[in-house]
Amino acid sequence: MNTRRTYNLGRRAEAAAETRQRLVEATAALHAERGISATSLRDIAERAGVSVGTAYHHFPTYLDAVRACGAHTAESSPLPPETIFDGVDDTGERVRILARELCAWYEREPWLERIRPERSFYPPVEEWMTRFERGIEQLARLAARCTDDEARTLAALLDAGVHSSLRRSGMPAGRVAGRMAEAAIAWLHSRSTTRAGRAARSSNRGRRLS
Repeated sequence: MNTRRTYNLGRRAEAAAETRQRLVEATAALHAERGISATSLRDIAERAGVSVGTAYHHFPTYLDAVRACGAHTAESSPLPPETIFDGVDDTGERVRILARELCAWYEREPWLERIRPERSFYPPVEEWMTRFERGIEQLARLAARCTDDEARTLAALLDAGVHSSLRRSGMPAGRVAGRMAEAAIAWLHSRSTTRAGRAARSSNRGRRLS
């Protein structure tokens, strides 16, 4: 067995993996700064410090780079885990926990609002954003122990767009989560009050008919 040849092949594979990782990280950084459409493979190669030919070797098309970037982001920046609710029974507190965790995630991942307007132009981005939104809905469903329809509304109230809007208005990061949680809890309360009112009216009608 040619040990030296095996070693050299191993080193080349390792170097190729490192180069690919640099390209993926460069793609993520540029998307956060400029957006997807304003970035090219040439830009990515320059940011990663490699030739354009090397970039094309790893990613034959720009869409391949976008797809790899999405996979990297999904792995390196996961949503908060469902265990954040462990040991907490109060619905209001569970919603507050979710708001805090999501807002902290939004602060760490400001690129989300940058690329969202372009999602429909890039199938891999649309796919990733859809998974992300479903993940938020699942967390909302667990937080409030509510229906799918209610979870969608709750997720909208805790969306990154709301966070960004409040931050742009000048609200400190520490207050944004609380304000979003207040709105979400108020909506849940109004929902339960409406439901209780309907149940009471239905019961009254039943008694009148009997």
